[in-house]
Amino acid sequence: RRLTLVSSGEGASLDVSRARLSLSQVVFRPGPKGAGLAMDGGSLSAAECRWEGGRAGVTAMGGAFLKISGGVLSGLEEGLAVLGAGSNAELSLVKVQGGKNGLVVQGGGRLKADSPELKDLRECAFKASDKDSLLTVTQARISGNGKGACLLDSARASFSDSAFFDNVRHALVVEGGAAASAVKSTFLRNGQVAVSVSGGGSVQF
Repeated sequence: RRLTLVSSGEGASLDVSRARLSLSQVVFRPGPKGAGLAMDGGSLSAAECRWEGGRAGVTAMGGAFLKISGGVLSGLEEGLAVLGAGSNAELSLVKVQGGKNGLVVQGGGRLKADSPELKDLRECAFKASDKDSLLTVTQARISGNGKGACLLDSARASFSDSAFFDNVRHALVVEGGAAASAVKSTFLRNGQVAVSVSGGGSVQF
């Protein structure tokens, strides 16, 4: 039986600082301005969990390490955010659906996602910004979002064996000195311009 954590304030349903945590089949339902899980340092292993509604599903900062397998992030302003140098997340078979932004990397954080599915996000399915931020994605399905991936301010990203389709405005936006590669990937029916590169950005196919 699943454990459900419900909160109504602006804080996190579960706040963890410099500790080790292992979760399985937990449901997080924060309030409209709250977060599901906030990590400041430490490590997290989560399997088949759900984050539903609220401001943020998972935030990792302070050198935190996250490993998430399976599970769903749904209806969030920001699904999962990896913030700051030394913070890392590894995801596999995670679904992100509805809400505003999906998987976010900022301030030199690093995120690796294998076989994720991201759909129906209003703004960006993937968002990476700031120097030394790194996003590595394999076998993703990215569909029905405002933009598939938004790379800004010298961030780096690689996509391999991934499919971008039916995204409303762009599949891939690269600007402000950011760099991306898209190897063995498919771009199909993505707005008026599938890939937008500007401001010193670069893309390798």
